[in-house]
Amino acid sequence: MGRSFHVFVFWMVISGCCIAAELPGESSISSFANYSPLAGTDEMIRRIMSPIAADRIQAYYRNNAQKLPQQSILIEQERFDFYLPSGAVPDAGYGLMVFIAPYDEAPIPFAWRKVLDRHGIIYVAARKSGNDHNMIGRRIPLALHAYKNIMKRFQINPERVFVSGFSGGSRTAMRVALYYPDIFRGAILNSGSDPFGTAGISVPPSDLFQLFRARSRIVQVTGTDDEFVKLEDSKMRTAASSFCVQHVYMQPMRRTGHALMGAQAIDNAIMRIDSVSAASVETSDCETRMRKDIDHGLAQVQNYLDQGLNKKAGEELSLLDEHYGGLAAPASVELARKLLAITNSKEP
Repeated sequence: MGRSFHVFVFWMVISGCCIAAELPGESSISSFANYSPLAGTDEMIRRIMSPIAADRIQAYYRNNAQKLPQQSILIEQERFDFYLPSGAVPDAGYGLMVFIAPYDEAPIPFAWRKVLDRHGIIYVAARKSGNDHNMIGRRIPLALHAYKNIMKRFQINPERVFVSGFSGGSRTAMRVALYYPDIFRGAILNSGSDPFGTAGISVPPSDLFQLFRARSRIVQVTGTDDEFVKLEDSKMRTAASSFCVQHVYMQPMRRTGHALMGAQAIDNAIMRIDSVSAASVETSDCETRMRKDIDHGLAQVQNYLDQGLNKKAGEELSLLDEHYGGLAAPASVELARKLLAITNSKEP
């Protein structure tokens, strides 16, 4: 074996890694020890919940002198399927694909190995993170912890970090990309996505959403015979367009139903993500239209409050919070607090 391999082995020893389980070109199972602060409960509430819902949750715990537990899992008890590509480390560092499966074990598909070798991409997927597990309490935190630990162990190019998944795992991956654009530069959504700006899929805080719009690249890889997912993919693209998100791409799998990507499909998706420049975003007219809509909605809520039409104000504010989420804050939160104070003052 060459000197470079022995240097690699020595580095793995001092980093606390199980060497026998993490050799280049070999699929393995790993354990991690580091928690991602991005998976902390307060931070997840800020990113994932609508602003009004987040404010009320935090107020409840604050008023009752309670603190939310900050981590929902014990990382030392978790296991992760892992693949380190063979070949030299890319000059700018490895790429990283955090994969979310619909089932509880997700070793890298054999056909993907040569593809990730060629692109210099590490693969990691949490075990016990399938569709039967809670998305917010488990699946998303596990993806974030996987990212954190790989970043600590390896030289990673931050411009080539993306999330992927299959079926229900893909729908989770879409949310991870939406809520964490500061670490994930894109997503490969294999047979699953949902429209955001709807109930349960809030738009994140404005600073994060601007990052998502500016540099996230989303590739939908779906079978041409997968009619239900094709419809949901279309709804997601419509939502993206309405929110001035440009870099969403379709990559059909011909004569295919609800299926995991093959080697060619994932190869094409990676090349698409790598080839798109984030500097081409031109959405000034779209943003102006969206801002006017938000301001009109906020003004309408205030108008209802001024007229004493509190029920209508609440209904309008709920719709605004559900659809525009972080883009309507902090004004939406201030109006919600005002409405709550009015309601409480009228209670006997």
